[in-house]
Amino acid sequence: MNPLRYFLIPLGALVVLGLILTDEGTDGWVWLIVAPIILMAGVVSLGPQIKWWYWMRNAPDLPTAMAPVLERFSLYHSLDIEGKREFRRRAFLWRERINFQAQGVDKIPEDVQLMVAASATTLSFYRKDFLLGGFDSIVFYPHRFPSPQYEVLHASELYVPDGTMIFTIPYFVRSVFEPKNFLQLGLYEFSRAYQLVYPGQEFQRLVGNKFNA
Repeated sequence: MNPLRYFLIPLGALVVLGLILTDEGTDGWVWLIVAPIILMAGVVSLGPQIKWWYWMRNAPDLPTAMAPVLERFSLYHSLDIEGKREFRRRAFLWRERINFQAQGVDKIPEDVQLMVAASATTLSFYRKDFLLGGFDSIVFYPHRFPSPQYEVLHASELYVPDGTMIFTIPYFVRSVFEPKNFLQLGLYEFSRAYQLVYPGQEFQRLVGNKFNA
């Protein structure tokens, strides 16, 4: 759902009305065309800010098809109906906030994006200020990768100077679906980022006593 439609559709209707009146030879209605067009341009240019403002107050629910992904996160699974709704709301906001980048693949699947958002939501669910400023870029590779920090091939990394987390898609997905066999990479890297943003706080106090990884 694009909240910009609440602005663009009425303004577009005014433009159409102005065109009709002008075509019929009615004088003095040019402003009904020009003014809405200027406002529409402003809405489009401020689109990201308007969307975020609206979503922070009216975040839509996630599709029911995404429920099996969320059920892989024990915190979500343990919540009541209202808690799950709040978890999904925050996961939506996290997903929209993150800048996803694909390296070596065409695009990052939506379910993988949700796994990232759910990881972040799990770590911050019991915080009012749940968003993590400065760490909102995620890069995915199809294979293990080297980097300036670590020359050896590895599957995940927190690169602090750019506020970026880097993951290998197969390892990341497997860590979500087999958390008892593999370190959950999303929780691991986001917990490291939170410790940097909120230094000196105990991890258990950061995520809440109900957190059960």
